[in-house]
Amino acid sequence: MATGDKTIIASKNYVDTATENMVKDDVATTFTAPQRVSSTNEDDGSIDFRNSNDFDITLDDATDITVTSIDGCDGQSGVIVIHDRENIDSWSDDFGWLGDTPADETDLGIFSYKIVAGNLYIAEVKN
Repeated sequence: MATGDKTIIASKNYVDTATENMVKDDVATTFTAPQRVSSTNEDDGSIDFRNSNDFDITLDDATDITVTSIDGCDGQSGVIVIHDRENIDSWSDDFGWLGDTPADETDLGIFSYKIVAGNLYIAEVKN
């Protein structure tokens, strides 16, 4: 037996028991990557879902909302907040709307999304 927070296992390798079962936010793994919780600003209207779960977008001019990538993001969900949404020109076909594509009549749009089997599903939360 070892002392401290190290344990000797049968193969005689050392395992750091203080961190072996913890989710680490500095390493993208199959388990931890979809659990990122930081908010990313994507003010050009192009969203890369590999960067974060939640997105905060301010549109100063007419902008198309597009998807850069959802590769490796299966199971991920989050929120997209769009300020000045009246400046949305269009949504790319990558967004699978649950219901109609919303009219961009108000200043603030809040949308919930889920990525399942390589498909991006989105619904408006607040209008």
